[in-house]
Amino acid sequence: MENLASRFLELAFFGNSPAWTYGLLGIVPEEKLLPAVQKILFRITLKHAYQNSRFYKKLFDQYGVDVRKIKRPQDLGNIFTEGDDLRKNPAEDFICEKPITAYQTTGTTSPIPKRVFFSASEVRKYGKVSATGLWKMGIRPEDKVASAFDYSFWISGPTLKASLEWMRAFHVEAGKIDPKEFYDQIKPYLCNILVGDPSWLLRLSEVAEKRGSWPVKMIIAGGENMTEKTRKYIEGVWETDVLLSYGQTEGFGNLGVECKQKDGYHVNDFMFHFEIINQDAEGYGEIVYTTFNRSCMPLIRYRSGDVARFVKEHCSCGLGTTKISKLRGRVDEMVACGMGNISPWMFDQIFKQLHIQSESWQMAVIRPGNKDVVEFRLELNNVKEECGRVEKAILGILEQDFPDYWKSYLMGLFEIQFRFFEPGKLRTGRKLRRLVDERTELIRSNGNGEQIPALNS
Repeated sequence: MENLASRFLELAFFGNSPAWTYGLLGIVPEEKLLPAVQKILFRITLKHAYQNSRFYKKLFDQYGVDVRKIKRPQDLGNIFTEGDDLRKNPAEDFICEKPITAYQTTGTTSPIPKRVFFSASEVRKYGKVSATGLWKMGIRPEDKVASAFDYSFWISGPTLKASLEWMRAFHVEAGKIDPKEFYDQIKPYLCNILVGDPSWLLRLSEVAEKRGSWPVKMIIAGGENMTEKTRKYIEGVWETDVLLSYGQTEGFGNLGVECKQKDGYHVNDFMFHFEIINQDAEGYGEIVYTTFNRSCMPLIRYRSGDVARFVKEHCSCGLGTTKISKLRGRVDEMVACGMGNISPWMFDQIFKQLHIQSESWQMAVIRPGNKDVVEFRLELNNVKEECGRVEKAILGILEQDFPDYWKSYLMGLFEIQFRFFEPGKLRTGRKLRRLVDERTELIRSNGNGEQIPALNS
């Protein structure tokens, strides 16, 4: 009975076209329909995971959970799926049916990536739902889209491709090539929608400012956060709106999108149930989501690591789905910037090769202008004599061991600079934070003087 209900909902909401789905979302009684639909989908997901996933059967049995009595995710109490669960357990413990494809995270809090698997039917479903989000942003079948998303194990490009194919919109997939080459190759196609990472789009806009832009209807950015200053600069060059999307590999890059209000994300209520846990006085806490309509590798109460809050006010755009704020930070040490998703472990590998003492370095992401700068801060015994050799060695290791980051550096997506200190001058407190985000337009004070970086995944 529940499976029939799930099939009916899929046909009713996503079986026609993005325009149909978007129009339906504008008239359905959100406060009554969504909870009822999510209750059905959650029970289906929970039962399927328990019966077919070795990980979830073991987890629920360990805590004595009777899945027949669980009505909503919050009923599971303190039971969550952690990122480390995906890294430390075999993928087969999560997979419930044969996958058709897989993607993985990069630059997380560990050198071990998280691998996430999907079936062919799930790719089609996510394509339909993502198409609705693109329709909400303003994309139509007659538009021409040029994408510069990276395809190396990365999910953003395939997500966009699946949604544009469902929408029947023309699209060109350039990949994350040098923005100067993209400018030359894409301009003849007369594409009026541009899509890419914020830092890459910033570099493309610098090129276009010098060589001339062409008429663009909209720019969509995803993968990092973006300051309003940078957004306004890109919008000024192209004379159009820049809208952000919010996604993670674990959610098929398909968690939420901005509307023209640009003050938060409308999330995908029919594919996910969202919670925000450990909330502070302002309602900010960690985003947790449960996947719906995922039979290959469902995730129950997955801890995203991103910090935001629910937006209770009704959005003036008219869409009645759940809305979350812009991301305010993360609960781990990962930082997203022009270099990519970076964490302390990768820099620790660099400094071990240089035989730099573990307590003698710090990495900082700063933004003196529009572009991110990754700053290496090191203590050296003899700054004047050693600084040149150390700079050259670090750049060499980056080029050899981290080719994706080096590629972004050569494209001009971020800059590198060095600051050297005499022994004992860098570490002024009890504990030296290894990676800090000091981009002043992306931070806020928590009231205790501590600066918390804002970040997008």
